[in-house]
Amino acid sequence: GVAVRDGRGRTPVLSAPEEHDNADVLTELLIGGCDPNTRDHAGASLLHLCISYRRSAMLSLLLEPFLRPAKPLAERRAGGRGGEENPIAWMSDDERPKLVGGARLDLNQQDEEGATPLILAIKMRDDVSAAALLRAGALVSPKDRSGMTAIEHAIRNSASHTLMLALKGKASAAAPFAHAVTHAPGGGWRVGPPKHMKAWELVEG
Repeated sequence: GVAVRDGRGRTPVLSAPEEHDNADVLTELLIGGCDPNTRDHAGASLLHLCISYRRSAMLSLLLEPFLRPAKPLAERRAGGRGGEENPIAWMSDDERPKLVGGARLDLNQQDEEGATPLILAIKMRDDVSAAALLRAGALVSPKDRSGMTAIEHAIRNSASHTLMLALKGKASAAAPFAHAVTHAPGGGWRVGPPKHMKAWELVEG
């Protein structure tokens, strides 16, 4: 079943990143009812594990709904994936991406060490994943058990200049990353209501 756990407390969806980087498999697991916010015995979430195992395809699939309009489930069932829209999610009324089964993906869950996915990406020197999380709206304020924030970890790990600018929310060159830190997920855009069960459309906020 989708909720069965192994000895490490991992459900099928949490075990998937360890085995492969297959976005299609992850899509089917989520459509099948797996909870994207469940955590294992070490407090690691699906986002944590995608970063730990460097699963870029899976991470992109999870973060994509925060960055552009997502395909309603009803439309996916009727017409397949179609276009370039995310096949597993749609937008909820409060303008936050909502995955199949009604679960909202939490970008800021903390593992047993207090690390968010953003902090973990920075500690692993994975600037690409860190930037993607920032664009999606991950918070820079949470502190881990050592009392350090994402910015402090970036300084300690000699993060790239571009990522440092993004984390600090400064400089126009970092705007695509930085504005997501202080604005609603979606990079400062809001989502209009659905029209006749068609895909959600972006309207400038």
